[in-house]
Amino acid sequence: MTEATTARTGPACSAEEQAQSDARLGRTYRPGREPSQPLPGAEPHPGFGYRREEHGNMLIERDVAIPTRRGTVYADVFRPRNATQVPVIVGYAPFGKHPHLDIETLWAGSGIPFETLSDFVPWEQFDPVPWTEWGYAIAIVDGVGNWYSEGDATYFTPEEAWAGHDIVEWLAQCDWSTGKVGWGGVSYFAMTAWSVAATKPPHLAAILPWDAASDCYREAFLHAGIPSFPFIHGWMQLTGTGQQRVEDMEAGMRDHPTFDEYWQCRVADWQAVDVPTYAVTEFPNNLHLRGTVEAWRGISSPDKFLEIRGDKEWEGFYQPESVQRQKEFFDRYLKDVDNGVSEWPRVRIGVRTREDQWTFRDETDWPLPDVTYETLWLDADAGTLNTQRPEMAAAVSYASTDDSGAATFDIRFDERVEMTGNAKLRLWISTDLSNDADLFVGVEKLDQHGKRVPFTFSQMYDDGPMGFGWLRASHRALDEERSTPERPWHSHARRDWLVHGKPVPVDIEIWPNSVLFEPGESLRVIVKGTPVQRYSGRFEIVFAPLHNSGNHTIHTGGEFDSHLYLPVIKR
Repeated sequence: MTEATTARTGPACSAEEQAQSDARLGRTYRPGREPSQPLPGAEPHPGFGYRREEHGNMLIERDVAIPTRRGTVYADVFRPRNATQVPVIVGYAPFGKHPHLDIETLWAGSGIPFETLSDFVPWEQFDPVPWTEWGYAIAIVDGVGNWYSEGDATYFTPEEAWAGHDIVEWLAQCDWSTGKVGWGGVSYFAMTAWSVAATKPPHLAAILPWDAASDCYREAFLHAGIPSFPFIHGWMQLTGTGQQRVEDMEAGMRDHPTFDEYWQCRVADWQAVDVPTYAVTEFPNNLHLRGTVEAWRGISSPDKFLEIRGDKEWEGFYQPESVQRQKEFFDRYLKDVDNGVSEWPRVRIGVRTREDQWTFRDETDWPLPDVTYETLWLDADAGTLNTQRPEMAAAVSYASTDDSGAATFDIRFDERVEMTGNAKLRLWISTDLSNDADLFVGVEKLDQHGKRVPFTFSQMYDDGPMGFGWLRASHRALDEERSTPERPWHSHARRDWLVHGKPVPVDIEIWPNSVLFEPGESLRVIVKGTPVQRYSGRFEIVFAPLHNSGNHTIHTGGEFDSHLYLPVIKR
């Protein structure tokens, strides 16, 4: 591979600047796990050092050294063996570019069509075999400070984004490259697309973020202020391999419980993203859904497409029809193929009915331009949702630490109703044994006989709620400039503690959804102090520690305007 050189723009990200940022932001580090020590159940590292392999018409260059302002990072580059001018698609993440996880066992139940994948596909990335056959190079990069890449590992930071900028520019100038570079993949591979694109690398031509949370405080580490320490502890095991230091995100969660600069710097300037973008997520996804939609709404790209599906995260990415659309997108913007992609509908959503049953529908924008909103008032006495506000005040309590404790509110529809968009649940709550409350909200569908209808949920499950939301009550303060009636935006800038027995209003964001109700079916809102449903396995987002004790009481009617603000499509 011929050496490429680039002239750099932007901050130097020197060791001195890094130390200053660490001190200012209060970053904490832990020693990285040695790359020679694999995770339990993982394959050992295949060995470090540049080498070339040929597999049919595919050339693989292992551990290609790419210089960045953060130090040298290492990539495995897959490209057509005899091609001299090919575009490049970059995947960048801390998990390890070498396939070392038994994805068929670990991700059993995910819906991934394993029989369609080659032995070369890394977790959450494009399969190099078909993509090199289609005339692309795939560069899978170990993140700064991870595995054998140099530097200290930080996550979702500006310094990481500028290293990505350098990676794009270096690959664009390789002698076999056309100079057009794309960026994409799933989860971390996708999340970095927002921040790298915001640095405006001259040769970045398109991004394909598939499930790309864009605000890691609100969507991953502290859902609406509620920490998920067990989940992040497991995530740190996957991301913490390196020869130097790795950022300790668990310590960061403890040291920075509010949305201060430590977290603010990890949210990209969405408006600065102006390259063609094909963003994909799923309504069941309780990790990436919100952030993918919000970033897509915020970017300034003239050619931007949003797809919100009804299936599981990895299932959709590897489906043959999805891979075909990925190819069509990159063909258009990395190869200049006039294939009609620029005329794609701006938005495509999966309208759901039950379980894994959903149908794509083309739309012009998100939120849908013809969405209207209906207010459904909670009645604690009857356990119902009503079109009329109850005149009399009422209250219902549940044990906040008991999985069986909950308050439920139902409405039965007499006509066909489509719920598509963002929703808000306003509650007046009080507590008796704690000055805070962690609130978990599920939105469920009941059939004509009152039986619960399960839906695909999260990344692995088939029996979850159709909608969800969370809030730590002490984080209830709103950012008034960013909030809308249907989408509360919590500032998370301070903590307002509860006073014993005193009701306060809280607005809970219900993440985007699209569900069709037939006449006779019902919508149920569930409010709990524990997760709406428990699961087992490594992919459950476990929230802990919680700020609950004693009872939560929900107040409705009279002076208490507790209600569900529901998005409705009438066509």
